Amino acid sequence: MDIKITTPHVEPLMEALKEYPDRVPLTISIRRQKSRRSIDQNRLYWMWLRCLSDETGHTENELHDYFKQAFIGGHYRRIFGVRVTSPATTTTLNTAEFTQYLDKVNAFAAQELGVTLPQPNSGNWWEFYARYM
Repeated sequence: MDIKITTPHVEPLMEALKEYPDRVPLTISIRRQKSRRSIDQNRLYWMWLRCLSDETGHTENELHDYFKQAFIGGHYRRIFGVRVTSPATTTTLNTAEFTQYLDKVNAFAAQELGVTLPQPNSGNWWEFYARYM
């Protein structure tokens, strides 16, 4: 029986341990919980992709694939002697990692495309929001 407890309190962990029969070997791992990317971060990212799509002629999904490959990369492994590529994904990034990813996309847009992507606290944010949301 496996038990996963996500809680800021120790009491549920102690109760779960009481459920285990005596003399059963246990392995307990404790790690800091990391928040996945936020909905607001994801919404901002896809608004940026819509803007860049208008500017470049590439679809949002094409740009998404490009940025994932450029800034996250894929994972390679061998299965039955064959090199298999697992594509990059943003879904597993936590909020700090997704912030770094957004910073890289923003820098690329400015340096390589000459496009300034608005931030939620910038002066032209609401105009941008109304156009791309």
